[in-house]
Amino acid sequence: MSITKFESVFTRKTKHNTKKRIEAIESYFLEKHDLEVDFEGNKDNCLAFVMQFIQDDDVSEEEVFNEILAILEDRYSIGEPFFIANLEFKEGLTFEELEQIITEKFNQTTLSQDSFEFTDIQITNDTVGKCISITCRYTEYYLNPLTDQIEEERSLLSGNLNVKFDFDCKLLITTKSSYNKAVNKIIEVMNGALWGTARIKRFYVQNRMRNKALEIESDPLTLLVINLVFKKLEEADYIVEGVNSLIFYNNGAPRIKNAKLGGIDLFQDSDIIERISNGDRITSVSIKISKEYPAEDRNVQADLTIDFRGMLKIILNESLSAEYELNEITYEIFQIINQLIISEDTQVEGTQIFTDELLPNAFKARTFYDFYIDKIEGDLKALLPDKIQEIEKYFVQEKFKRR
Repeated sequence: MSITKFESVFTRKTKHNTKKRIEAIESYFLEKHDLEVDFEGNKDNCLAFVMQFIQDDDVSEEEVFNEILAILEDRYSIGEPFFIANLEFKEGLTFEELEQIITEKFNQTTLSQDSFEFTDIQITNDTVGKCISITCRYTEYYLNPLTDQIEEERSLLSGNLNVKFDFDCKLLITTKSSYNKAVNKIIEVMNGALWGTARIKRFYVQNRMRNKALEIESDPLTLLVINLVFKKLEEADYIVEGVNSLIFYNNGAPRIKNAKLGGIDLFQDSDIIERISNGDRITSVSIKISKEYPAEDRNVQADLTIDFRGMLKIILNESLSAEYELNEITYEIFQIINQLIISEDTQVEGTQIFTDELLPNAFKARTFYDFYIDKIEGDLKALLPDKIQEIEKYFVQEKFKRR
């Protein structure tokens, strides 16, 4: 491969997810060439170093180019995605026993599941925190429908994946990749390997809320989201600075079944309120959050996306926080969501918030709101002439609330 072609591909591939790609190349030089480098997130610094490296060191130019391009071809997630599943252990299982079983089961060079191969498997144990982490690379190959065999010369996608067993919290959390299919396949591999010892159950919020639905108009998952954004996050000392994106689903709608809406303070928009009133389900929400820790003199900020469309996925983006802080946020938000699922008051509280805080705001943007309110007031006075003073007092109060 010529230098000109490498530069062209490098420039094109580093336009998106630049930081993660540059960090992956830094890791490559450390692991493959024992060189600790810091490109400071700058792709020009990275390219200049690669060019100098192939000139100064006794290495194969073609090999270095190909290895770096393979890294750039990986699938990189936007933000830090956390997929969450529950762990069920055999009664009496100890952490040491689980640690031994996982070490024996996954101490292999390659694991396969359907069209996926998982390689470069490394296991790290934290006996104090009782956590076991497995890092690996995944590659998805073309699966020949006639032979049901993978064609290794036809790779489709590749990337990195981290799986963490949290023994005390009984949670399995995957990070580094937002590719749902790769996450599902590694869980299938692990469930097969751990059969009879442990079971991984994907955490589906939609299913759990559907089973708890009350006889109310609004969707139960939507009411959970409203409760989360307007009450529970605040109770946990988070500041919600804005709601930037919502994805809706309504199978019963006559025309538009799905809708993704973006903007600023979306819950103030009358169209959003109308969708909620029509029973649309919020299947994903993106908000900007922050939280101060005065005792530790630090502040955490992030763009948070909670995706309920499949296995629960919590994504933290645009954050300068350290990895342990992102883990801390994820655990805390998961616990809040889990408590909302368990609580019998979630939907009632969500309905109250919707009625008291959201519904009035929606009408502020409606041009003919005052016209219709005046008409309703006049009609009521005509129907109930003996209650005119009470009617006037009520409507004065309601108009004042909406100003």
